[in-house]
Amino acid sequence: MSKGFTIRIEEYVPLAEIVLSNFNRDFSTISARYSRLNNEFLSSFTTKLEAIKVQEKSIVISQQRAAITVSLYNESDALIGELQFIKDYIKDAGLNNSIVTQLIHDLRTHNIEGACDKIESLKQYIAANQAAIEDEGMAHEFPQKLQDHKVSLAQKNTAQKTTSDSGVVLTGTNNSNYTSLYNDIVKITDKGKRVFKNSLFEDQYVISKILKSMRSSNQGGGSSNPTPPTA
Repeated sequence: MSKGFTIRIEEYVPLAEIVLSNFNRDFSTISARYSRLNNEFLSSFTTKLEAIKVQEKSIVISQQRAAITVSLYNESDALIGELQFIKDYIKDAGLNNSIVTQLIHDLRTHNIEGACDKIESLKQYIAANQAAIEDEGMAHEFPQKLQDHKVSLAQKNTAQKTTSDSGVVLTGTNNSNYTSLYNDIVKITDKGKRVFKNSLFEDQYVISKILKSMRSSNQGGGSSNPTPPTA
């Protein structure tokens, strides 16, 4: 896609923003030479850039949601492991352990709302029979651990549900969005270089030099951007 240089996926938007800024500034000068780089082209380029911004935001949100989901399910699995022992302790104490069986089922099927309700029921059941269950091996602090899990699971479940799941994978049509944006960037920069050829402002339309300036700025450096002539 690029001519002798590599553009990282995260660089397309900032590159396009710089090119758009220069193009907006020099629009009358460039469009006077190239009639197809008109208001319609400018509007189309701006729309493509905004669409990719939304697309990238959706990807970030989707990744965040996936991370929350992994954390939620990992905690559920860890709690199931603890509950297997509690189930035995309750049974060995001669008590009914069906509430633990139901809680484990909810956690395994990712019914987090149901699991949180059953955690509260289990806490109350343990409180009513705590001495007998502790005699079989339950740690005294386990009810507090249950409460901590209830709060944590509820928070993660809420975060999972309120985080948008509109993310998309960068394949197929979505890659074509970057290709189309890049093609417009090339049109603008190629024409801009010709308009400002042999001037101090030609470099502002050289993609490799724009990228170099971007990367330098990201590393703590910077560069001034002089205003080109209007003729």
